[in-house]
Amino acid sequence: MTFRLGHGTRQNLRGCHPTILELAELVITRTTVDFCVIPGGGFRSKQQAENNAKRGTGVLTSRHLTGDAIDFVAFVDGKPSWELKHYGPLMECVYECADELNFLFVHGADWNCNGKLGEAGTKEWDWPHIQRPWPWQVAKAEAAAARRKAEREPVVKKKKARKKKAKKPELSPDITPGINPEDMSDDGFSSPAVEGVE
Repeated sequence: MTFRLGHGTRQNLRGCHPTILELAELVITRTTVDFCVIPGGGFRSKQQAENNAKRGTGVLTSRHLTGDAIDFVAFVDGKPSWELKHYGPLMECVYECADELNFLFVHGADWNCNGKLGEAGTKEWDWPHIQRPWPWQVAKAEAAAARRKAEREPVVKKKKARKKKAKKPELSPDITPGINPEDMSDDGFSSPAVEGVE
């Protein structure tokens, strides 16, 4: 099934960095889990940030304030869903698309960029959140992107190896396919051995 960005999501992405928009446009064409961007889940006003901070659902230094973040909220059965089971496949698609676009990011479920999502004892709870890294996060984001690329390369190499194995073996020009060279007569024409006939 192919999804498309809804009107509300497009509205909520206004003011976001162009790379955020490009990422959202690519993800929506490839994801198996639909998503939406709720108000404040793209560009966020200072008032929205203050309200979220009061409720304990955001911070006043959010990258959303500069248009450098997006919350990919799973959209299931016609409404936003916060069930974690939807975020595995959705975020896997986000990661693949971001890497394809060479878009460096930090994921809210992996703030330290070590590849271990939602680690116990950390504040890595913001599964929908993807942001352009702060300057001090760039090196970690680059290392995470390189690690993901290296992890995917063996899969690509295996696929190529399977294709190579599927190729027919090359034949020597003096051997005709399906003919056993031992069954050839001295004149080079095939003369299959038949019992009792010489």
